[in-house]
Amino acid sequence: MEKILDKLSKYLSDKEINLFTELYNNKIKEYEKLEIYEGYKYNDYLYNVLYRLAELNVSACSLYTTLLVKTKVIIDEEIIEKYGEDTSTMLKALKKIDDVKAKTNNEIDNDNYRKIFLALAKDYRVIVIKLAMQEQLILSIEDNNSIFAKEVAQETLDVFAPIAHRLGISSIKTNLENKSLFILNNDDYVLIENMLKQTKEERQKCIDSMSNELKLMLESHNIPYYSIKGRPKSIYSIFNKIVKKNLSFDSLYDLLALRVITETEVNCYEILGYIHAIYKPINGRFKDYIAVPKSNMYQSLHTSVIANDGHTYEIQIRTKEMDEWAESGVASHWRYKEGNKASNAVIEEKLHFFSEFVNDNKDVKDEEYIENLKKEVFESSIYVMSPKGKVVELPIGSCPIDFAYRIHSNVGHSCTGALVNGLMVPLNTELHTGDIVEIKTSKIHTEPSEGWMQFVKTSAAKNAIRKYLQKKQKENNKDIMIASGKSLLDEQIREQQLNDKTLDDTLNDVSFLQQFGVTKLDELYFAISNRTVNVNNICDKIKSRKFKELKPTFEFKKRTVKKSSNCGVIVNGIDNIKVELSLCCHPIPGDEIVGYITRGRGVKVHCKDCPTLATLDNRLIDVEWDMEVSDNVLHQANLIVRAGDRSNLLLEIMNVLSTLKITVLELNAISHKESLNASVQLSIMVKDSTHLNTIMNSLKNLKGVFEVFRVENA
Repeated sequence: MEKILDKLSKYLSDKEINLFTELYNNKIKEYEKLEIYEGYKYNDYLYNVLYRLAELNVSACSLYTTLLVKTKVIIDEEIIEKYGEDTSTMLKALKKIDDVKAKTNNEIDNDNYRKIFLALAKDYRVIVIKLAMQEQLILSIEDNNSIFAKEVAQETLDVFAPIAHRLGISSIKTNLENKSLFILNNDDYVLIENMLKQTKEERQKCIDSMSNELKLMLESHNIPYYSIKGRPKSIYSIFNKIVKKNLSFDSLYDLLALRVITETEVNCYEILGYIHAIYKPINGRFKDYIAVPKSNMYQSLHTSVIANDGHTYEIQIRTKEMDEWAESGVASHWRYKEGNKASNAVIEEKLHFFSEFVNDNKDVKDEEYIENLKKEVFESSIYVMSPKGKVVELPIGSCPIDFAYRIHSNVGHSCTGALVNGLMVPLNTELHTGDIVEIKTSKIHTEPSEGWMQFVKTSAAKNAIRKYLQKKQKENNKDIMIASGKSLLDEQIREQQLNDKTLDDTLNDVSFLQQFGVTKLDELYFAISNRTVNVNNICDKIKSRKFKELKPTFEFKKRTVKKSSNCGVIVNGIDNIKVELSLCCHPIPGDEIVGYITRGRGVKVHCKDCPTLATLDNRLIDVEWDMEVSDNVLHQANLIVRAGDRSNLLLEIMNVLSTLKITVLELNAISHKESLNASVQLSIMVKDSTHLNTIMNSLKNLKGVFEVFRVENA
């Protein structure tokens, strides 16, 4: 414990260290009987993970999270109060990863691949904790022939080593790769290890001699440096070069490798110039990762030269800050107090590829997601530049369209051409590292071509193009539906002979359109085609409007007038009788209705399809709605809204009803836990069936609502 505290004392406050110590002492008692696997105590494993994290200077919240991850009972409010909200958030993410592994029995199938990655991508601090855990797990394995060891090693190579590489944490990456190779390809590992041992003494003499030559050279030119030392070569890296490039052990250039650490970028290039002036550089072996950093933001100059002793040396030249990033990656930027937004912004910039990938692929199916994941995150990349020098990372095989969409979706949509290294090229031209790409756009031409889907590589480009084309198809379908609705209304107007010089004014009058829940004529046509508004109702409203506007030019004669009740219903041939709307079916204007003569309680009005009528005798009479009266009378209607159970559902329903100025008599919500759905029962006041349809359509448009229907009783 003292070793961990010694590390923590260099960058954490006394308060944070005391809280960590208290939690550590409590948890090792709780975890005393736990084992990682048979013979390996969880507390020993936990100590090693914490020490590794302390070496990486992780935040106090990361340490608290690591200690709490195996706690059985967690009360979120207590965690937040004592250890902070960040600890709570990270703890949930780590537990989610463990749950995924438990459910899939530790198999790395496609679903597991996706869920692990999504959980990691949400918080880079969780990634480092998980990498440290995986590192200590695989380093602890002694029986490399067990099935368990093989599974852990394969998982490490498939998931964790590539992520460590992308985060630039080479110290963890090297341990993960080397131990995985030791388990999965033990014979090859031991062979390379023995070869390195056999040549170690000779290589060390060469490196010491070359180091002294470089020191003398730098001192003679007054160039500052912190260190010049030999660089150990990863066994896994040697194995990859021997297998993939079919090279012999003796032909590897970088077995004799040195690293020069200096002060500034300018010093790096000065040192490179002097080395090339004295020693012969090998053609094609120079890499400038300072001007064009790797995807994990690694920066350094690499060159291979033939020295005076005839040996080939690979030399890396970098600043102290670049060296810290090369060794610790994102963790090298964690030497800050909690809440330092500037440092956090640096880290977020380094990890932009994670958040971009997740956002670009949130609507993609599992199979395509995994392919995109492998291509854009776990496979090699190219690095191209904008004319202003911005470096853009793309998967191998990308074209100018991919580059355009990486800049912005609008740049991609309006792309009309591309210049690569100053030359106009076809849009499907494959780009290469170092290319300077300039996109030509048009303000007039602002839509992608469907043919681009055949050659773009990035998921960002594919998804942006796909969404645009789907939106365009939807708009085209809408135009067709508007035309169809117009045709239906025109036909009905001709049949009822309603076409006159005032018709256009009527159809474009906002107050007239609002009766059908719309404000524009095209919206009315669309509603007709969508069967949410009936053309006969529209024609009735047109007739009613014309009747009101007519001015009599003759003297009215006396005639019999049908007398309506207070509820807006006319009982033919009967005056001065009490008329009420039935409570069993709550009829509203627009419904087909019938009257029932009760014993001593007047006439009850039912919907014609009301089930109650089947139980009544034949004292039924004809009744009809008086549209002049019913326009000013509100009627009760009962609805049920069915939707996915989610927060704010009731609030959004009430907002819709408030916007439409609807009076709500009653509202009840029921949650169905087994189906994760909810039912909301509503009793509201409406003018007529058209008004009710408008309300129902507005409710159907809410997120997650899949059914809205009218019922007899709420």
